[in-house]
Amino acid sequence: GAPRLLSCRNVESGEELFCDTEPEAGLDNWIPASLMNKPVKIRGWQRNDDQNFLRAESVCELTGGITFTWISELDRESSLIRLSVKLSNQGSQPVTADWFPAWSGAWSVTGAACTLQYREALSFTPHKIALQNNSTTTLSSRLHSSDAIENGKNPYWIVATDNTRLYFALDWCGGWKAELKGVPGGVSYRLFLPENETQLTLAPGESITGPALMVTPVFSNDEAESRAEWMKIRESLAARIYSGPKPTFPFGWNHWYTVRFNVDENYLARQVEAMTSYGFDYFIVDAGWYKACGDWTPHPDKFSHGVFGELMEKVQINGAKPGIWTCPQFVDPAVPTPPHLVIEDKPGFHRSFINGKLIDYVRSDFGKYLVQHIGELRKDYKIGWWKYDQDFFTAETRNGEMKNVVALQEALTTVRKAYPDLYIESCQSGGRMLNEFTVLSSQTQWIRDGGRTGIGHVRSNFAEALQSMEILPPWAVNRWINRPNENDQDNDEFTRMYCRSAMAGIWGLVADLPLIGDRQRTVIVKEVERYRKLNHLKKDCLYDIVSPEEGNPAAGVVFYNAEKTSAGLLFLRWDEKEAFKLPVAMNRIQPD
Repeated sequence: GAPRLLSCRNVESGEELFCDTEPEAGLDNWIPASLMNKPVKIRGWQRNDDQNFLRAESVCELTGGITFTWISELDRESSLIRLSVKLSNQGSQPVTADWFPAWSGAWSVTGAACTLQYREALSFTPHKIALQNNSTTTLSSRLHSSDAIENGKNPYWIVATDNTRLYFALDWCGGWKAELKGVPGGVSYRLFLPENETQLTLAPGESITGPALMVTPVFSNDEAESRAEWMKIRESLAARIYSGPKPTFPFGWNHWYTVRFNVDENYLARQVEAMTSYGFDYFIVDAGWYKACGDWTPHPDKFSHGVFGELMEKVQINGAKPGIWTCPQFVDPAVPTPPHLVIEDKPGFHRSFINGKLIDYVRSDFGKYLVQHIGELRKDYKIGWWKYDQDFFTAETRNGEMKNVVALQEALTTVRKAYPDLYIESCQSGGRMLNEFTVLSSQTQWIRDGGRTGIGHVRSNFAEALQSMEILPPWAVNRWINRPNENDQDNDEFTRMYCRSAMAGIWGLVADLPLIGDRQRTVIVKEVERYRKLNHLKKDCLYDIVSPEEGNPAAGVVFYNAEKTSAGLLFLRWDEKEAFKLPVAMNRIQPD
């Protein structure tokens, strides 16, 4: 009685991409034992299409009014399949689930030599292993979807043969676990929320839908072509589900790694005065500008009355859109609790870094508060960019991990739809909450923190950007160069290298601008021109990556437009000590 996707094939060609091979699919992977000690009745698949998906549901009924609903959706415009499970309590007593299912299957994949590819959280270090029979690989993350604690992984993996690729992506901001095992010609997998990421009790009349697993099969033996198809499918789906600005590659400024919390009126005024020659698209004021978490007004000890708003107006006059950092999920203990919010107090989570207590998403109308919060920032400071950041979850809460994740995602979706022209940067405490929800619902991701400058930052910038672009579209990869003035300002080659280390995706500059001398500024401005020239080729997501691996003389990426009439190369020396020699074949370019 367990659900199966019996097969997936291309309607036009008849080619099969995968098929289910599990001999007897039981319910053990779908229903916690504490709930399955009851008679089971399963209703067959019923169609329930919507505007974006061809949709089918099957309901598993247990005694006491408990139902699991399996939901299988096929994108109307592509090969993407979205899979999820809903639990409902229509009985008279509370129901507790020890863990929660996402999806399971045993699929034979068309082609030979089946491999599994996945990436470490934050570093994006790649792993590629052969899927061998009865050898299990466990992928997971704690609390946040891409957290590095407890050896966390990004919630993306690829099952590939010589001619087929299945791209798996998890739409879920919280912790998760996946168990993958090789089976003859394919993979068996079980994706679920373990007990410490579930903590779920449903009251009578309550329902909850768990993580959505996105599976995109692509029939191709070309890695770059397959990846580009996957990226463009996701771009299309994001536009239809969430709207928001189309993908772009802006050039921005941010203050954080210069003065951190010490941003003030004099500092910002100097930046605004010096910004015009760089041609910034966005001017982002990071943490420290506000009075306190929960009181999102300019700090009176740092800014004279009305001056912060005047500076944001001048930013617009100088040709950029203002951006602002906030963490509205926290409230300073000394600040009266804002309307619609309830402070989480069992056991409570205080973040000393920002002096804030985490709010209770479930008992608060967090979506209403977020819409109001962003509305005030737009009205007062005309922001075009919102950067949200800091921790969102803690290990123990009044309502449990799962309910908090659902409440947060619903609130962020409400904001996204309320402000369709707002450029949203998902920072999530430095890339720790990166997943398919944040990627599709926002414009870019701060993929990893890093306050260094110099050659060490060059290398980490470039490695993380290139490695993340195996799973993220280029516009989601947000990299910055920090305090270039602290390096040798007369070393033009190093300045160029530093700029280019952040150009693979979206590039920003973190600097006290008046400290950059004329010579270095001239080089940076020229690199901005190169960046904008390269950006025309990134939007089609067609690129070959030469990985930053130990021993390689150089690392880089070759971008192509969809028509394959143009290419752009971005390469940096890697482990070669002198000038590097690296043959690069632009074999995708049309012969003419």
